[in-house]
Amino acid sequence: MKKHTFYLLLLLPLLAGFQTNAQTTQKWFRQEFGFTHSNVYDNGQSLAKYSGSGLQLNLGGETERSKIYTKLDNTLMATLLNANIANDKYATRATQIHGMMSYAYLRKLWKAQDSFLKLSFGGSVFVNANVRIYSALSNNTFSWDGNVGLNVIGKAQHDFSFKNKSFSMSYQLGLPVVAYNLRPNYLGFIPISAVVEGENGKNLNWQSLGRFVGGINNKYLYLNQQINLDKINANGNRLRLSYTWNYANNGFASHRYQNLTGSLSIGILTNFSK
Repeated sequence: MKKHTFYLLLLLPLLAGFQTNAQTTQKWFRQEFGFTHSNVYDNGQSLAKYSGSGLQLNLGGETERSKIYTKLDNTLMATLLNANIANDKYATRATQIHGMMSYAYLRKLWKAQDSFLKLSFGGSVFVNANVRIYSALSNNTFSWDGNVGLNVIGKAQHDFSFKNKSFSMSYQLGLPVVAYNLRPNYLGFIPISAVVEGENGKNLNWQSLGRFVGGINNKYLYLNQQINLDKINANGNRLRLSYTWNYANNGFASHRYQNLTGSLSIGILTNFSK
């Protein structure tokens, strides 16, 4: 019962937003391109730690009203990883493909438009999937995980002027409230439960199925942070420099998976408000 009450309190800012009246609306279409760097540790595939860089593409949209802010994100990252271990023929390199989609709904907590620090609070629904293909001596092995769930989000924004130019800087933090996680137990392409007999095999088979994960615990944490710097043009368009920091820690399967990703991107937000 206490958990249900906790989740309900987190959702109240979202529910309150649906009671707002008609408001002036600003809309943007967002296109961002940049570079990403990942550090990966998956002790089910190799004792080696992997790191490498790649490319990132983000397409989405943002809507802002006097009391409500919404954001749609579609992100695709491709990274080439190298094992941080010398002369290991069993752990050489890997390819990582990471896709994320989310829709955030935030309620503004400030009253005056000229407030020094503008705070927002709300949540987002998200879907993400991460696939890694590990190159080995004789064949390739792969590992993957997926999540569908709800995040609680806090955002702080500061608008300022510099040399007669308008800018806006924001920081956003997202933490999981509840998620449905898929993290199979695989040894290469073979489910571990297929080669382990008896009760141990049944237990591993259960772990290979999806499971609901509530909040933050020592086996599950998906943390998202983002810093944006926008230059606001007279026509309403924005030029954006963005840094995103994601951390994943998943220990629900037979082995623990950790991934730390930092991304730097630049893009444009095209205003199409009526």
